[in-house]
Amino acid sequence: MAWAARIALLSLLLLAGLGAAVVTPPFDWVADIAPLIILAVVSFLLLRHAGLAALAVLSPLPGLFLFQLAVRPVAGPYLPMIALPGFVLACWLLSGFAVQITQSRALKMPWLPVLGVLALVLAFESFALVHDSHSFFLSILGSAAAAVISVVIVVWLGAPVLPYGEDFVARTNRLRESRERLFARLEPLTTPRWGWSLSGVALVFAVLGYFASPPHWRDVTIWFAPDAVLLAVALTLLRDWRRATAALLTLIPVWLLLHRISGPGVAMGMAVGAVGIYILAADAPRDYPAASLRALERDGALIVFTMLGAALVFLVFPGLEGALAVLVCGFAALVLPGAFMAVIGSVFPSREAVEARYRVD
Repeated sequence: MAWAARIALLSLLLLAGLGAAVVTPPFDWVADIAPLIILAVVSFLLLRHAGLAALAVLSPLPGLFLFQLAVRPVAGPYLPMIALPGFVLACWLLSGFAVQITQSRALKMPWLPVLGVLALVLAFESFALVHDSHSFFLSILGSAAAAVISVVIVVWLGAPVLPYGEDFVARTNRLRESRERLFARLEPLTTPRWGWSLSGVALVFAVLGYFASPPHWRDVTIWFAPDAVLLAVALTLLRDWRRATAALLTLIPVWLLLHRISGPGVAMGMAVGAVGIYILAADAPRDYPAASLRALERDGALIVFTMLGAALVFLVFPGLEGALAVLVCGFAALVLPGAFMAVIGSVFPSREAVEARYRVD
């Protein structure tokens, strides 16, 4: 698509979103602008490019506000929190585009993981349906889906037309190398010895969370359905059962620990954290001896920045339970997927791992 057409479509979409925001009640300019400022700072620190940071912050908003015009009741008080999974997705897409630009490659959208993120967000946002009126939280589900779809469209239209100079390429390469060295220190967590230990700890927390929860929350149809959707999406779209299982096993203990806390903020916070966990699984390569470590090196900074920014947004409202869910999921994303992948790889080694082990140079 020509640059002029991209710019025209992007401008129309952003203007339509702005118009919808103005006419959508209730809209508190002070309360709703504060999260945008927080996310703008976080995205700039992550991407180090003003245009990419603006795209990351603004990309969920057109779809979010346009959807509000068509539904009642409006999910006004929850709009900033509903946009957060889309913000994490936008940061991931733009981080990948930045790497492609430094390598002089054409920008490509990872469509299958994007579809997986959409299904995952709907799965975890649906947990909020058990907390309040059915119609209100159907509005939340639709808003979350609209925000994710808006991210894909805005990023696809806007990222190729932004200016990228030699300074951006050099700065991005330096940042990537320094962040990879930093997160390479987590390598012990991706070895079988630590993997078995951390897996045991996760199992203990899962059991404690299950038996400490109220009796009605032990209904498997309530807490297992989103994880079943995650597994189906991961197996289908990641096309790798080891990575899918590691992501699922990461979310189960987190879910069992957090689902006893009431309030829609927990479901929204877990939706944000689940996107981070899914991103790590999607970016893990197939050479399993180093797969989880490479994913941490690539996306560790993304997880840290986006989870901290999302937690700050939850605290602004206030939404302590949502901030807690985000931070717990973010910590689990950095620690548990590599551990579970190491365990799975030691029990069911992949063909690549076996060939690497017995290769004769």
